[in-house]
Amino acid sequence: MAIKKDITFKRVDGSYFKPVGITFDRGGMMTIYGDVWKDAADREANPNEPVLSRIAFFATDDKAKEEALKVAYAFAEFFPELAGGTPIIDAESVTLGQTELPLLVGKKQKLTATVSPEVAKNKDVVWKSSDETIATVIDGKVEAVAAGEATITVKTVDRSKTATCKVTVV
Repeated sequence: MAIKKDITFKRVDGSYFKPVGITFDRGGMMTIYGDVWKDAADREANPNEPVLSRIAFFATDDKAKEEALKVAYAFAEFFPELAGGTPIIDAESVTLGQTELPLLVGKKQKLTATVSPEVAKNKDVVWKSSDETIATVIDGKVEAVAAGEATITVKTVDRSKTATCKVTVV
């Protein structure tokens, strides 16, 4: 499918990417095809002569993947008629700021969950304690109830990604 609107994205490596086409496979994977210029000066001096022409925009490492997701999300916002609306980019992981937490009985401490990628549409999480007689958790706030060990689990609402923190109450 050809793209009729004119838009160019600056990539993290300083090069510029101009989408010119898009395809969707049966699984809903979106592939953006476009032209690349090495920098702004090159794009301005040679608007019709990109360094690379009609390349597929894909990612091979985490940083490039994050960039690809941002471009895909921005692309779909600019071209909803092609993408079927703003995309839902699923959470790929969730991490906690700490994996072990020592607490005294009666004390409270907040755990922070980070959902990736940054552009994930739904960053909602659910918290759970393996043993609420030892430690409870509400919206990431852990309260030490009695001496012992419990595992606090945070889980993404979509795709069920999890992270855990071992709580030791003394």
